[in-house]
Amino acid sequence: MKRIYNAEPTGVEFHADETSFVRGVMGPIGSGKSVMCVQEIIHRAAIQRPDATKTRKTRWAIIRNTYPELVSTTIKTWADWLPESVCPITYAAPINGRFRQRLGDGTKIDCEVLFLALDLP
Repeated sequence: MKRIYNAEPTGVEFHADETSFVRGVMGPIGSGKSVMCVQEIIHRAAIQRPDATKTRKTRWAIIRNTYPELVSTTIKTWADWLPESVCPITYAAPINGRFRQRLGDGTKIDCEVLFLALDLP
């Protein structure tokens, strides 16, 4: 299944900011915030400077308030765009996924994603 991402105006602005150390986005349920962030991770993984082995290594943390929110919404959205065949999810602590992809320029992506619930201090 091939999916096409078309950013809304807020997403276009979010993706265009490539210099801020921290960025945030807020909006109502169903406004596309999670999809926008998934796309940003994929994009950033693809443009990461490759190391000596021509590998573009990145590590990310995706955080929600509670474990149920993490599983029922966030990981579901992630899997909609990067299914198990591309990015297997391991449900051990911490929940994590890893995708590796060869790119047309001879480099490869090695992207690790940690899914964390921070419902306790």
